[in-house]
Amino acid sequence: MKRLFVAVLTAALLLSLCLPAFAQSGTYILDQNDMLSSIDEAEAMAAEIYAEYGVCPMFATCTLETDEEAEAFADAVMEQNASAQDAILLLDCGSWLHVYTYGDAVARFSGQLQPCLDAYNYGGSYEDSVLAYLDQVKRILGGPAAEEPEPKPETESAAPLSPIQDGNGRVLVVDDADLLTDSEEAKLLSLAEEISARQKCDVAVVTNWSLGGKDSEAYADDYFDYNGYGYGENHDGILLLVSMEERDYAITTTGYGITAFTDYGLDYLVDRILPDLSDGDYYDCFRTYFETCDDLLTQARNGTPYDVHTSDGLEGQRLRRTIMSPAFLLVALGLGFLLSLIPLAILKSQVKNVKWNRDAGNYVKKDSLVLNNKRDVYLYANTTSRVIDTENRGSGGGGSTTHFGSSGISHGGTHGKF
Repeated sequence: MKRLFVAVLTAALLLSLCLPAFAQSGTYILDQNDMLSSIDEAEAMAAEIYAEYGVCPMFATCTLETDEEAEAFADAVMEQNASAQDAILLLDCGSWLHVYTYGDAVARFSGQLQPCLDAYNYGGSYEDSVLAYLDQVKRILGGPAAEEPEPKPETESAAPLSPIQDGNGRVLVVDDADLLTDSEEAKLLSLAEEISARQKCDVAVVTNWSLGGKDSEAYADDYFDYNGYGYGENHDGILLLVSMEERDYAITTTGYGITAFTDYGLDYLVDRILPDLSDGDYYDCFRTYFETCDDLLTQARNGTPYDVHTSDGLEGQRLRRTIMSPAFLLVALGLGFLLSLIPLAILKSQVKNVKWNRDAGNYVKKDSLVLNNKRDVYLYANTTSRVIDTENRGSGGGGSTTHFGSSGISHGGTHGKF
């Protein structure tokens, strides 16, 4: 009896909190956490779906701690919309997502709730995520899209879950977190496209605000697979994901990207980009990322991927490229000449009473040194030896650690915080 009373009291409290907020929101969209800058487009799309298919698609944000609170909140939202007997409600509680169906929607969305969650997760910004969720609801209600067989993950990547370009039209720089200016984004996109086409390996950057409760590694893998990235039939590529909410980064590789970007190479790549990323210099960070990826791919194409025992090649290549440049040689020669004049001038100013003398004997006092007996005596020799292990030389470590994404495609990569 006590539990029933607490449940009723909780539902009443949540309803009292929901009503004023819902009155300020739309009929279909309740944004208590102010995550959306505008709900107009989502409201219009939801209204069209309701009018066409007779199922009310709803979305709400809130901050709740338990499943019981989330369920009571969802019931309160449904009571506010008593006219919507058949409905689907996606609830974003901040740290996790819930999907509820009511009436005829229970049967119509049977086995189809996960695609709705996935569409919301991979939608980009919050506004795009809500629209992607509503678009998935519309596809399911439309019938044919829901009846299509799922692609086999062993042979091909899964179909895109959000309206981002795929195939050869994939976007190599996606700045959903708005970290770059338009001109910076255009420069980076041009650089990414040039490197990807020349190296025949996609090199991409994606930024967003939130991972939606998903692990950064899994998010990066799925974003790559479900949005058409990867050059050629082996999906050769590398993608850097930056998420601002928890300051997460992740790098995922596929196909030839796993070969070119070894674990050791990824550590080197992270060391080069992490300082700028932590300082908020996002343009410099991403430019360094693209240029370093280009260098690593070049070394790999030459037959020696950057790894534990082949790391000298890249640094040597950078050093030789710098030293052999005409500008560097001219500056080095000029600077060396100027610096040599300073000590010569100082020494010359200190010597005022020395004159030139061709005969060195004039500097020795006469009869001051007399040698009566001269001989060479061999004393001893000391030899040190050590054994060099040639069998195990260069045999430890290296390579790439791999795992499988939800699509069934093999990935390499790394992740962390910045």
